[in-house]
Amino acid sequence: ARMNYQHLIEAERYQIQGFLEEGVLQSGIARRLHRAASTIGREIERNAGVQGYQAKAAEGQAQQRRQVASSQPRIDAAAWAQIDVQLQEG
Repeated sequence: ARMNYQHLIEAERYQIQGFLEEGVLQSGIARRLHRAASTIGREIERNAGVQGYQAKAAEGQAQQRRQVASSQPRIDAAAWAQIDVQLQEG
């Protein structure tokens, strides 16, 4: 089954930064943004830098990851050819 989810938007990243600066725990941030605690934890872990979590930097990193992910095929042509051969062989 494919999971249905929405990417964090830039405004949510600024809210996360603000809540962290106020000392709000990740679980509290998750409740306030109506997101899973794991989503907030993953966002902070993935994007925290030397100066902590910075929304502007996090948004830039997220955009870069999306661009790279969408520009690379998940399965290359050689792999598809091998799959095709194996399917024809039965």
